[in-house]
Amino acid sequence: DCNAADKERKKIYIPIDSVPLVEPLLNGINKTYGEVKLQLDHTTADTLYVTIPDADWISNRAGNTFADQYFSFAALNLLELKGIRHVSFLFKTGSHAEPGTWSNSDFTGWKTDTTSAK
Repeated sequence: DCNAADKERKKIYIPIDSVPLVEPLLNGINKTYGEVKLQLDHTTADTLYVTIPDADWISNRAGNTFADQYFSFAALNLLELKGIRHVSFLFKTGSHAEPGTWSNSDFTGWKTDTTSAK
């Protein structure tokens, strides 16, 4: 879980790279944020590419704050995948969000709560 406004996150998995499968994480993200449906596009050496086929809600109607919260939440979860160092979101650019690639360096100033880590 995370709070983009406060730059805080809860660490769920320890050690890093402990999650081997992408599908359960995508399903969890899609269940948490039902307005947006992420789909696996492909992977390369250390990058996961996910697509949002219908991005109108997140890119044009959700607002900047929600878009930031959503992409922070999705990236933090997907960066827990074994071998993944970058997550690239592919979708049509809108007024509140545009495609981009996230990595752990995007979260260097964030506080991390590990009390619920497994």
